[in-house]
Amino acid sequence: YMNNTKPVKPETRVKIQEAIEKLNFLPNASARNLKIKSSNEIAVILPNLNDAYYIDIFKGIEKVFQSSNYFVNVAFSDEIPDKEILLINNFLKKNISGAIVITCQPDNTDFFDQNFIQRNIPLVVIDRQIKDLETNFICFDNFSAIKKITESLIQNNYSRIGLVVGPEEYYCESECIEGYKIAHIEHNLKIDSDMILHTNLSKEDAFRMGISLIADKKPDAIITSAESIAKGIIEAAHL
Repeated sequence: YMNNTKPVKPETRVKIQEAIEKLNFLPNASARNLKIKSSNEIAVILPNLNDAYYIDIFKGIEKVFQSSNYFVNVAFSDEIPDKEILLINNFLKKNISGAIVITCQPDNTDFFDQNFIQRNIPLVVIDRQIKDLETNFICFDNFSAIKKITESLIQNNYSRIGLVVGPEEYYCESECIEGYKIAHIEHNLKIDSDMILHTNLSKEDAFRMGISLIADKKPDAIITSAESIAKGIIEAAHL
């Protein structure tokens, strides 16, 4: 059934598939990994390499593992949930020793719980916290950073401040929004929700958002949460 090499009765196929789903079974890529339970491979899944931030993260990860018996295998989700799932499943077939992920599906808790937590495979999540999942989580203090930037602009008499971020379901982006709002509240400034825009974190989408924001709202300043967004906004400002 698994190799699709011989015909299997329909009722038998149903039973096998039910067992696969119940046991969360995945075929292994090599007999060696199956025998020793895990390989010396660490999976790293990043959104892309278009942003210097992700390049720096990967360089740091790679540097740490250079002096270990593990090797790093990196892949890119391109912010596509289905692609990320496919990548993770392919890595799991190799019996990886662990994974480091910047996920594009932080609400897909069951998937990560079943494939990592329940199988005792170490998982480190960066920036985008997975909802209600007890695992290793690392992020910058985006709340404080954006709050301080916003406060600095306000203190320099910028009152119409735009904020362009990624999807709000990403923890790092929601923290940026919260820092921006708190800075306004503490300085008795009204929060204009139309000054907060969400992009898909691409330069092109940020450019379109920037054109609209600058033309319609005429902000004094614009804060962004990512280099890719900043590049799009700068092009929009020039235009």
